Amino acid sequence: MVVAEPQAAAFRLESFEVGSPGRNGEDCPPFQVRVDQWLVREALRGNLEVGAEIDVWPTDWRSQQRMHADYYAIGLSRSYAREIYECRSPNDEATILFLVRSDELMYAVPGSLEGTSHRVEIEKLLEAGSTLFGGIAG
Repeated sequence: MVVAEPQAAAFRLESFEVGSPGRNGEDCPPFQVRVDQWLVREALRGNLEVGAEIDVWPTDWRSQQRMHADYYAIGLSRSYAREIYECRSPNDEATILFLVRSDELMYAVPGSLEGTSHRVEIEKLLEAGSTLFGGIAG
């Protein structure tokens, strides 16, 4: 969990080829994912260094990639329920990011960031033993 500010570019799009022909023989469109780019101002939990430039991937991007491929390759259309976090103060100067680490840094759940105006409340929850989204890594 870190306090961060968006980098100048704020995000980039990553594109992945599906690699299999579509159900009608046409090429499957590439899967695109938005990767947010942040500058770490303070580490509240974990070991990310102050000043580090980090890329944060969506929580479920790998599942979304599989669903994209399945839709275009075999016509399987599916969705799933998931937890989301609603930021209460999106316009604060800095943002607290709730992160987990897999092969890359990802948001703990979709939308898991909060303005620093709620920092005291978040720190109290952590001191009381809350794991917030089941465990915060970075």
